[in-house]
Amino acid sequence: WDGATYRPTHSRNTFYAQDAWSVADRLTLNLGVRAGVYRGSVPGHEGAFSAQSLSPRIGGAWDVTGNHRTVLRAHYGRYHDEMVTSFYDFLDPLSQTPDTVATVVGPNQFVDPFTYPTTAAAIDPDVRYSFVEEYLVGVERQLPLGISAKVQYISRDFKDSIGFVDPVRIWRPVLKTAPGPDGRLGTADDGGPVTVFYDQGPSRSALLLTNPNGAYRRYHGVQLIGSKRYAKA
Repeated sequence: WDGATYRPTHSRNTFYAQDAWSVADRLTLNLGVRAGVYRGSVPGHEGAFSAQSLSPRIGGAWDVTGNHRTVLRAHYGRYHDEMVTSFYDFLDPLSQTPDTVATVVGPNQFVDPFTYPTTAAAIDPDVRYSFVEEYLVGVERQLPLGISAKVQYISRDFKDSIGFVDPVRIWRPVLKTAPGPDGRLGTADDGGPVTVFYDQGPSRSALLLTNPNGAYRRYHGVQLIGSKRYAKA
């Protein structure tokens, strides 16, 4: 491998506004919005990647009993992923110098050599900027001896994930015998048949950075939190 040189130019402008309102004696709202404008370039590809984001968020706290001992909280927010140079720096040929891999079968003896990358990748002009939507609802109660207890539910839904696909690559399924724990075929610990996939033609690769269909992540969690104030009981 001859090494790689990375020469990206990165620009980010962010604007945000937020405020809090006491709608009533027992209800407080926090509202905000964050907007971002992102642009990335490499030599020979000015404006290779550009994106915009608009991230609203709203939160509320309600004093259930009116004595400030039980509070119900809820929150919704949209958070866009951080802009990173890996979204576009692969368009610079100096960052994608060939890497050759082969199987060593003896001193200075190699078989099945494979060199990658074999073709330049591209960026989908309609790629969407990835983000996560978060929902939270919880209740907190003040207990005796300066102790508070909180239970809350959190849900996160990651959308428009960004990744590479290769629409022209063909992978052929083939049944092979598993070699077993010793890693060698034809021994007593061989396993049963397994399906492996052979690349029909690496030279046909045409990577595309896009929002792959079906790519998602979801998170659901429940938190139980107890805390003790630094105060005399």
